Amino acid sequence: MRRIFALLLLGPLLPACFIGSDAKKCDPVGTPRFGPWSVPYGDQLIVRWEGQVDDVGVACVTVTGPDGQAMDVTATSEIRSVDAAGLNGDDKGAFRIYSTQIAAAVPGVWRWSIAGAVAPIEGSARIVAKDDTLDILLIGDSNGANTRSGEPSDNLPDDSLTYQMLQAELAAGQPDVLIHAGDIAYHVSAPLDSWINFFANFGAVLKNSLFLPAIGNHEYEFEREFEEFFVRWFSAPQTHHVLAVDTGPMRLITINSNSGELTDAAAAHMWDTVERWLATAGDRWKTVIFHHPIYTESDHAPKLDLREKILALDEKHDIQLVLNGHNHVYERFETPELHAFVSGGGGTFLYALDSNPPIAGVTKAAAVQAYHTVRLKVSANEIQVTATDLDGNVIDSAVLDKR
Repeated sequence: MRRIFALLLLGPLLPACFIGSDAKKCDPVGTPRFGPWSVPYGDQLIVRWEGQVDDVGVACVTVTGPDGQAMDVTATSEIRSVDAAGLNGDDKGAFRIYSTQIAAAVPGVWRWSIAGAVAPIEGSARIVAKDDTLDILLIGDSNGANTRSGEPSDNLPDDSLTYQMLQAELAAGQPDVLIHAGDIAYHVSAPLDSWINFFANFGAVLKNSLFLPAIGNHEYEFEREFEEFFVRWFSAPQTHHVLAVDTGPMRLITINSNSGELTDAAAAHMWDTVERWLATAGDRWKTVIFHHPIYTESDHAPKLDLREKILALDEKHDIQLVLNGHNHVYERFETPELHAFVSGGGGTFLYALDSNPPIAGVTKAAAVQAYHTVRLKVSANEIQVTATDLDGNVIDSAVLDKR
């Protein structure tokens, strides 16, 4: 028998609630402007997409869990007006953002089908059981409009370097988790144009993978850009700076490393939240994801105050993996405490490798100036690393132990 739920986002994340067989019937929605995609927070899956302002206010979604049971849910929406202050071009206007959540998302594949006016709008996400292998795709500093020639193209996304790398990765298999190390959109004209490029490039991966984005400095490039774009699309309610999830043998936690953009109170709340997630991770791999690197020899110097903070947390909670972007190269560092990556070759212009001096007591295991993606296959005691460049060449491979 089909079960019927209503899932509403009313500030904090709420569990599903039974509403009986007289559930509200919804008119079908139009073709999404962006999405759908899913972001995790704890055992919740938040499914979102964006439509036009004149679309229906409540959408009907059928969610099918790993047990094959179908649940009828509703996705509520709100109309958001893009604040014109500091923004330019065609960003002024209003749009409708839809959200629904799946509470207590147990391991397995979750599928959703949104009632659409033209055809069902479908997507999925897989929560990996703790004793299974987790497949992660890592990319950072993407630029949806950059091409091999370096010249603007009317054939986007096909000519985009980012799109070509992502399509090659999809040919190798859909990842369970897509991690973006930040600087999601580089503005070539109006901010919204760059975000349109992002969704065009990443849409096929977003549709069927969990998405964990770090917050880059370019997410703050225009006044209120972070609030008007990143928060409304990718944040969990009331936790704008942290996403966290257990999937497979890993606990993944995002951190906002843009310290100058945070009030003292917001920073304190964020670090308290991060520490709470680390303290309760048990024997899973503890992985922290943020934009600014704490180990690097490329153009932007390592962020030493952040390194100190992470090492202090590592001392208490045993962090094993740090994933960063910001420098437009590939680097992998080994320290006595942890494994650290810089993955900033997701499509924007490349940086030099040796702009900053070597770091004492740290081994630079790999450094390549290349557009690239990174695949991480995570099991209970090791991670298989494969970094691949734009032409399909393996630029780094390794097996990492659990420190």
